[in-house]
Order: sequence, then C-alpha cells, then structure tokens
Amino acid sequence: MDALLGEDGLLSSLLNLGGITVPARTRFIANTVATTTYSSLTFGLFSGLVGAATPMGPLVPFLSGCWMGYSFGVYVVWRSAKMMAVRCAERYPKLLAHALEMEFGVCVPRECVNAPPLTNNVPISEKGIEKIDDNTMSSSSRKNPHDDYERCINYSISMHPLALWICNGGAGRLSWAILAAQECQRSIIELERDQRDQIVEANYKNIMDEND
Repeated sequence: MDALLGEDGLLSSLLNLGGITVPARTRFIANTVATTTYSSLTFGLFSGLVGAATPMGPLVPFLSGCWMGYSFGVYVVWRSAKMMAVRCAERYPKLLAHALEMEFGVCVPRECVNAPPLTNNVPISEKGIEKIDDNTMSSSSRKNPHDDYERCINYSISMHPLALWICNGGAGRLSWAILAAQECQRSIIELERDQRDQIVEANYKNIMDEND
C-alpha cells in the first residue's frame, strides 16, 4: 500500500509530475480505504471458498469474512497511525507541536514542546548527540520493535512528555495528533534524507582520511 499511496508512492509521483501535491489527509484516507477494502475482500473471498465446501454455502461466510476483514483493516490502520504519531512526538516534538498549533489550533503545553527529543527511547540534545553510556546502549540495542506501540498503550513514564500528553488526552487529542503527524511526514522525510546524506558524507571523509 505504501508503494502506491505513500509519500514516495506511485500516485504521489505521478501527481507531482503534474504539479499537484497530494494532501497528507487525502493520502491517509486513500490508504485507509485501500487497506480496509483489500483486507475485507481477502477475508471474504477466503471465507466464501471455505463455506462453499460446507452445507452452509458461500454467502454467509463471505459476508462474515468481509466484516472480519474490514474490522481487521481498520485496526491495522489505527495502530500504524497511532505508532506514527507517537514516534513523531518523540523524535520531532517541536515539528509536531507546530503542526498541531498552526494547522489545527490545538494548544500544546510548552514543557512538552521544550523537552528533548528521543532516539531509541534516549534523550538527545539539540545537536543530535545521544546522552548515553555503555549500559544504556547495550539495553537499548535489545529493544523490541514493538516497544513504541507497547509504551503508547501502557502510557509508560519512559515516553516523551508530548507523546504522553497526546495519549492521555483521549481519542480527540490523539486524532488531531495523527492528522498532524500525517502533515509532518514530508518534512520528516526531508530531515531524514539530510541526516542520511550527512552520514554518507562523514563516512566518505573518514575513508579518504584513512587512505591518505
């Protein structure tokens, strides 16, 4: 789905060639419709094929499978969107807070905005230098890939203050944060590309210095 509807997906690329920018909320809606439709039809067709081999027939299993598939697709979309909002709040708190305030008129507490961002659940300074020791590095390297979502569900104190503020605000605040995170994706991709270019350039300089 991301290959077709994502920030660098086929649809965005075709529209950008024509000078059209796809709004983040439009991409989110299109991704939701595509995901739920795909999962609904997949579950429905499979259930219908199984039902055709039983005395029940294919109709009722197909409808039941479509309902189950649609519910599963909505859960997957909500879960991924929530993880994206939490990750954006932890790594780019000022960017997300700016989108919340400017785009949607949601006031964010200053103590949440001014808290240092997190990388692998570790605070980093404005220059991007991680404040960690060997023990922290060894423990953070063993993090489960689903820690972001688990911390969001459990409202762990290890979360960034902005992410905790969002998750404790109910469905309304979380919904605005999800939309704001969608709006921030283009800027985040540009920031991460710049970071990647800096890493490549630094590695190239190190190789050249070693050869000299």
